[in-house]
Amino acid sequence: MEELSISLKIADAEIKVKTKPEEEAILRKAGKILNEKFKEFQQAYHIDDKAYVMTMIAFGNLVDKLKLDHQLNSGSEKINHELNALNNILDQVK
Repeated sequence: MEELSISLKIADAEIKVKTKPEEEAILRKAGKILNEKFKEFQQAYHIDDKAYVMTMIAFGNLVDKLKLDHQLNSGSEKINHELNALNNILDQVK
C-alpha cells in the first residue's frame, strides 16, 4: 500500500510525516490534541519556552501511559488468577 506524505503544524512547527492512509486520521487527531494541550499548558503556566512545554507534555503523557500499562497488567494478572482458580475447580470435578 502506498504511503501518504502529510504535514502537521504542532506548536508553530510544521512537521512532515509519512503514513499509511488508514492511519492519517489518527496522526491528525494526535496533532490536534497535542496543540490543545500545548495551548492549555502555556496559558495555565504562562511559559513561552516551547521546548519546556513540549517536554512537560511528553512527560505527562508517558506517566499516563505507564499508569494505564500498570492497570492493564494488574487486570490481566487478576484474570489469569481467576482462570487458574476455575481450572482447578474443573480439574477437581473430573
